[in-house]
Amino acid sequence: MKLIITLLFALVGYFAYPQSPQSQFSKEYIPIWESARRITMDLAEKMPANLYPYKPTEEMKTFGEQMVHIGHTIQWMYDYLIEGKTEGLPKSPNAAEMTKQEIIDYLSNMFDQGSYNIRNHPVADLDRKVNYFGEGEITIKWTFISIQDHLVNHRAKANLYFRLNGLEPPEYNYVKGLGN
Repeated sequence: MKLIITLLFALVGYFAYPQSPQSQFSKEYIPIWESARRITMDLAEKMPANLYPYKPTEEMKTFGEQMVHIGHTIQWMYDYLIEGKTEGLPKSPNAAEMTKQEIIDYLSNMFDQGSYNIRNHPVADLDRKVNYFGEGEITIKWTFISIQDHLVNHRAKANLYFRLNGLEPPEYNYVKGLGN
């Protein structure tokens, strides 16, 4: 029965998220996005569960909060910046109330949603300019890149939590699939 349910979810995921990019931008960008996903998920999976509540200083996020924040803002930034939503924005889950596996599952789901957004955003809309937090305007393409830049910032912070606990962080792996 578990196998049937697993296969059902796999099929739903396969059809819910197209496997090939829809625009030239997504064809070029998806390998970079998927690399960011792979590296971030590796970090989340390799951090011991007992260190998810760790934070270097009182004012900083815990490791678990860093991972949830990364996942949350993938969709939040898309909704706010690209879709222009100001109400009904997704709420961030509370990392303190989640297990390591729940955080990993949440993060994976948000990366899936990010992949879907990149692959399926209308090609004709990619050069549209949006207000970037009152700092000026950038195109939708650059907004997608900004979403990744934000997650890399928080991933780098979380990476340091390994070293501060005497652990070796996962090795950085370069982007795979470029030029295909």
